[in-house]
Amino acid sequence: MRYLPTILIVIAIGYLSLAPQTEVIPNEVVNEFNIDKVFHGLAYMVLALVMYFDYSRQGKRRSRVFAIISAVSATLYGGAIELVQKYLTTYRTGNWYDWLGDAIGAIIALIVLLLLIRYQENRIN
Repeated sequence: MRYLPTILIVIAIGYLSLAPQTEVIPNEVVNEFNIDKVFHGLAYMVLALVMYFDYSRQGKRRSRVFAIISAVSATLYGGAIELVQKYLTTYRTGNWYDWLGDAIGAIIALIVLLLLIRYQENRIN
């Protein structure tokens, strides 16, 4: 259960991405402001951050390598979800711009983590 927060976020993103769509926010608002891409970015930023902190909370040394692994894993998961939407569902469509939003969120998480690691290293030295 060490990675329970990560697992729960993966399940939540998977469910929200693969369940039949409901119009929580009117399509006119989503289309005009591209708010959907913001939600994608936030979801995958949170996934990458939580994945990293789940790993580091286990007494492991915080490392740049695992920060990169977390961001890449979140991005790949986003791409996999888009492929599943496109090829394995009839009620959702895969969208590469959604995947770009996922990747941007993961990259923002990576930047935050790298800055945090640098700050901690400077504070220790």
